[in-house]
Amino acid sequence: MKRRLSLLLAVLLVLSFALVGCGSKEPASKLEGTTWELSGGKDPSGIEVTAEQMEQLGMTEFTLEFKKDGVVTVNFAGESQDGTWSEKDGVVTIGSEGENMTLKLEDDVLSMDQDGTTLMFKEKK
Repeated sequence: MKRRLSLLLAVLLVLSFALVGCGSKEPASKLEGTTWELSGGKDPSGIEVTAEQMEQLGMTEFTLEFKKDGVVTVNFAGESQDGTWSEKDGVVTIGSEGENMTLKLEDDVLSMDQDGTTLMFKEKK
């Protein structure tokens, strides 16, 4: 009887591990696996600036690529740098070389305040 009970418990234990292993892994954030590109902004006086206007000002190719395991690649004007990222309650923190940037995720727009200028990013499709 003891041997049969031990065998039954062992089978149940193996099945429970198999079921846990088959579960789908949800991304830590809806940002994981996405790339966001600069879509516009607002200057300190509140005037809206389009992506095209920002490009004319030299703000070309500004993307944020959110990878799994908390890795982000920031591309700006031909330069690329890896860092870390985390997201909680719509606040995204990007860190690299001891510096942190904070962005807000609202209504499918990532926004970042930089010296009074707001930069806005939309997901690249």
